[in-house]
Formats: sequence, structure tokens, C-alpha cells
Amino acid sequence: MKSDVTRLPLVLGITGHRNVRPEDVGVLRRLIHEFFADVQEEYPHTPLMLISPLAEGADRIAAEVALESGIDLIVPLPMPVRLYERDFESWESLGEFRGLLKRAKHVFELPLMEGTFERDVEHYGARRDEQYALVGAYVARHCQILIALWDGVPSTLVGSTAQVVEFKIHGIPSSYAHQSPLDIVESGPVYHILTPRSGTQNIPNYSLTTTWLYPETDNQNEAEFQRIFRRIDGFNADCTQHAETVTAQKPKSKSYVLPPEIIASMPDSLAMNLDRYATADVLAGLYQKRTLKTLLWLFVLVFIVVSAQVTSFIFTGNPWVLLTYILGLTAAYTGYLWAHRGEFEIKYLDYRALAEGLRIQLFWQIAGLKDNIAEHYMRKQKGDLDWIRDAVITWSIPLGDYRNGDFQNDDTLGERLQLIGKHWIDDQYNYFIKTAERDSSKLKLLKAWGNIFFFAGLSLATLETSFDFLLTHNPLTHLTLLLGVVQVFGALLHGYGEK
Repeated sequence: MKSDVTRLPLVLGITGHRNVRPEDVGVLRRLIHEFFADVQEEYPHTPLMLISPLAEGADRIAAEVALESGIDLIVPLPMPVRLYERDFESWESLGEFRGLLKRAKHVFELPLMEGTFERDVEHYGARRDEQYALVGAYVARHCQILIALWDGVPSTLVGSTAQVVEFKIHGIPSSYAHQSPLDIVESGPVYHILTPRSGTQNIPNYSLTTTWLYPETDNQNEAEFQRIFRRIDGFNADCTQHAETVTAQKPKSKSYVLPPEIIASMPDSLAMNLDRYATADVLAGLYQKRTLKTLLWLFVLVFIVVSAQVTSFIFTGNPWVLLTYILGLTAAYTGYLWAHRGEFEIKYLDYRALAEGLRIQLFWQIAGLKDNIAEHYMRKQKGDLDWIRDAVITWSIPLGDYRNGDFQNDDTLGERLQLIGKHWIDDQYNYFIKTAERDSSKLKLLKAWGNIFFFAGLSLATLETSFDFLLTHNPLTHLTLLLGVVQVFGALLHGYGEK
């Protein structure tokens, strides 16, 4: 299942032993293949992506199965490739590594840790181990599910499989990830395939069995992670279902961010981010319209139902009044269930949050900032918004050597800041000023009409009460109907305006 730029992939990571027993490779391949198939069946609208540093053993086994299954392979390298290749002493292993590297969709080198130079990692030692730990932390941070071909034995070795599993379940230390100690720890599930090492004595009889490992917190359990993955799959389903609308409206959405002449000269990485923003923006607009239309119809139906109820007091026993009441109430409840089941408002708010996060990431990238917005975006909002941060993280995975593909090679810092000031800060400022004035005017108008109907109802009530007091036979008795309807309409105008 191939990925595209507008669908969110579910990112899988791999960690495991380099010295896997040769006799276990066939079983491991089958178990990994079955896992991929199960995930694709569970989330049918979502492409899969595998992150693998392509070390010997587990990394390559998973990479080969992924490629056979049509899953995109992403390869982060812990150091410059010429230095990393020193890990592979045999020509056969080196050839296997280079062959997989050519078949990968994207390959990129992680920067050396602060204070580390290439000469420090030329030979085996603590600095080189730190780079292995860094790439393990990258895999754990950027994947939603970590596959671990691991014997389950804890280890304090830097860069070991046990450490990467620890990163995924209990969070990544600040030395390998940019986050505040006040932030909630980022963690996730591990699909553990119990895998003995080559040469190990006393192999357990339950080896090559699978189990899930989850973070040991109250709000991060199996159901919670499945909910996040279903949100991602739901977004992808909407991308497919509304593909024609999205395609037709994306150019207009993009033009609100940057003018066409700038878009035409953008490097691929920026154009890709802008395209993703436009996709989320169009879907947010679509569900915003559905939310407002549904809300309007619900208010109309409530007005009809209450009016029928008031009318029934005047025309007691009239079957048409009763039928109107029943049909109106049924339609209102059906509309509510339809909107609730379709999650119109939830999708509108979620897709808007995703779009705005991507907009900020785009302008950060234009500015030359290398920070990932996911490290700063909605850090305190856990639960329903986790999938949005997962989406931003997923779409921030470097696509090739993208950091050399921004505007900084062509424009000066001043020119880029002017562009950002004009097309982000000024545009957003003007948009919110205009929108606030428009919405304020609408609210005032709706409240004004609501007050008019309230006072009309009050006047009618006073008039009818006066006639009841002065006359034995009140000729305005049927104004009770108009009184009730007018007051309901006024209340609904106030309610709709506030909503």
C-alpha cells in the first residue's frame, strides 16, 4: 500500500537484535508480515510506513518484509553513511545494506550529537554508541508503533534494543529529544516478538511468540491508542471520500497562504507541506459548513416542534398538529444522530487544528527554523488531540535532504522575514480583525431580532392578560399561539447567535 502526500501514514518503527538466529529468520518474517497485514486490515484507508536504520539482523528483516508488502521504507542513519558502513564487515552484509538503501523511499543522516565530531565516531566507543542511541530515539519518537525483535532481557547498554524499547514505553530522555521537563512524557505501544539472540543458552519454550507492551499510565492503554489510530484512518477516509472537493478547492486554499508566484518557485518539501495544509484546510471548511447547516436545521426543527406543542393547547385533538409535532421531533432527533455519528463538529475542530499546525510549520521552515512544531504544539492537550500531534510528527519526517531545500539558499534572511511578516503575521492579523467584526455584527443583529420578538411576546402577553381581566369573553384567546411562537423564535435567535 503506497503512501501519498495528502494521506497520513501510520508509521511503524523497528528495533531488535543484530545477532538473530538464522533458523528463526523465516518465522520472524512470517510474524512481521502477518502484523503488517493485520494493521492494514484494521486501518484500511491508511498507508503504512516503516522506519528502519538498516542495521544487521532485525532492522533488515523488517525492511525486506515491508518492501515486499508495498510499504514505504524510511531510513534514518545514525551518522554519515561512509562511517556507518564500517559496521558491516563482510561484503555480503555491505551489499545487502546498499541494496536496501537504494530501495528506500527516503534516506537521511541524523546530525551528530552536540560536541561530537566525525573523528569521534570513526571507531567503536562511547560516542559512537551515543549515535546509535540517537537513531533509536528518533525511531521511537517518530513511529506510532514500535516493533521489537527482542529477547525481553533488560539492558543498560547505550543504544541497545532494550533501551529503544524503554524510550518508546517510558519516554525519551531530554538528551535525545527537545522537550521541557514539565511536558507530559511522550510514549507509545510496542509490538514485542520474543526473539532469542544467536548463541544464547536456555532458550525459553515460548520464544517467537508475540505480545503488546503499553505505557504504564492510566490514560495510555490499548483502547486509547486504537482511538488515535482510528482518527488517523478517519482523516484518510475523508481525504478519499471528498477527493474531488479537496482537489478543486486546494488552489484557493493555498492562495490564502501565499501568492501563486511564490508557490510556483517553492522547493518540493515546502510545496508538499503547503499541499497538506490545504487538504486539512479544505476538509475543515467542509465540516464547518456541515456543522453550521446541521445546527441551523436543528434550530428550525426545534421551532417547529415547540410551535406545534403550543398550537396543541389551542386546537386540542387536531391530528395535523400532533403529526407535525411527531414528524418534527423525529426529524430533529434523526438530524442530531446523523451529525453526531458523522462527528461533524469534532472533525471540523480537529482538521482546523491540524491545518493551523501545518501552516505554522510551513512558515517556520521558510524562516529556516529546524524545530519541529510538534515539540511545541498543544503539548498540554492530551487525549482527543494526540492524533493531531502524531500527524504533525509523521509529516515532519525528513523527506530526503529537505533542509537544503528551503528558501535560505535563494533569499536573504531579511527577505524571508518580510515574506513571513506579510503573508503570515499581517494576513492572520487582518483575517482575525475582519472575522471578529463580521461575527460581532452578525451576533448583534441576531440578538436585536431576538429582543424584538421577546418584547413582542411580552406585549402580546400583557394585551391578552388585560382582556382576560376586563372581559368575560376574550376575543384575543388565540393570541396564545402567537405569544408562544414569538417567544420561542426570540429565544432560538439568541441561542443560535451565541452558538
